[in-house]
Amino acid sequence: MLATWDDKEVARRLLRLFPHRRNENRSPAEPTAPETNMIISDPEKLTERRRRLSDLSWWMRCMAESWNTLDCITTTTAVSQRCPLREAGR
Repeated sequence: MLATWDDKEVARRLLRLFPHRRNENRSPAEPTAPETNMIISDPEKLTERRRRLSDLSWWMRCMAESWNTLDCITTTTAVSQRCPLREAGR
């Protein structure tokens, strides 16, 4: 399926997963033309990102990082402890 996506669709989907901006409700903002063009304009990076979007182990690694970050933030907030991920700006 990924092979049928054009470059703009790869960039758009990547930016929906890892947005540069978020809406007020914290959902990913729709990517702008400059944001998608930044990815499309670098063929080497675009190829790498296309490969990553089709790599299950990459997805699992991203999900694990997200879960760990969320767990750290929600757990430390509940017990008023310091979260190194929050302090690092993640």
